Amino acid sequence: MVNTHKKLLIAVADTPSSRHAGGQGIALAASMGASAIGISVCPGFEGNMYRLYTRDMRENIEEPHKKVLNELKEQASRAGVTYRSVMPEGHAFEAIVDEAEAQCADLIVIGGVSRSRIERSLLGTTVERVIGYAHRDVLVIPEGSEVSFNNIVLATDGSRYSEKAAERAVALARAYGGSINAIFAIDVPSDYYLWDKVMDDMTSTGRAALDRITELGNAADVPVATAIHNGDATELIIEEAETCNAGLIVLGSHGRTGLRRLMMGSVAAGVLRSNKRPVLVVP
Repeated sequence: MVNTHKKLLIAVADTPSSRHAGGQGIALAASMGASAIGISVCPGFEGNMYRLYTRDMRENIEEPHKKVLNELKEQASRAGVTYRSVMPEGHAFEAIVDEAEAQCADLIVIGGVSRSRIERSLLGTTVERVIGYAHRDVLVIPEGSEVSFNNIVLATDGSRYSEKAAERAVALARAYGGSINAIFAIDVPSDYYLWDKVMDDMTSTGRAALDRITELGNAADVPVATAIHNGDATELIIEEAETCNAGLIVLGSHGRTGLRRLMMGSVAAGVLRSNKRPVLVVP
């Protein structure tokens, strides 16, 4: 029984990718000895729309949300996970974030996008906003993927956000007997006029960050492999995850105000849109 997270908020909707993430979330709660709260958000209506919002309409809208929450309840029962569900109305990302804060959830579990280009383009409407506004860890599980902590890819940029992500990755690897591949990406155009100096400075920053992760791993008896690469950070992270067949990618989010809060960092957003593996974003 692993207690890295004690309470999971599992966001579900009436889609195959969301159902898959819900099942993975229940399995994860069972392995962690955690409780789980299922949440499915109904769209809300404002103003004069309430006058046309009949009981039948409400039941029709609520039915798929009740159905997917009942399915999650059955899975939790079979897995021996303490479970309850909530079905608020409103904007999905706001309701999910509010519930996570109200319940002091350690982890939000949410489905990633499917292979559909349209769904991928709409990722920002819910998943990215949840990550951008939540002060909790968010685990994004793409359809068809399976969460595993045996081999974790950890991306760092030397920031304090990456430091927290590193601590979380090491804790998970230790709890599940896994290992970590930590990478630092240097994305500097080759025609930049101070290329040599910038490369030297960035390499020093990367080495210091990776050395810190190695120290954390050594203290926890977790194997850590490190590498510094030159190129697009998003592409390098995804390539590393594919090369080592990672069961999880761990990233730190960036910023808590304005556009940076919404976008949560271009690297994290890029990985979420293009990657097929589970991603844990640590605020």
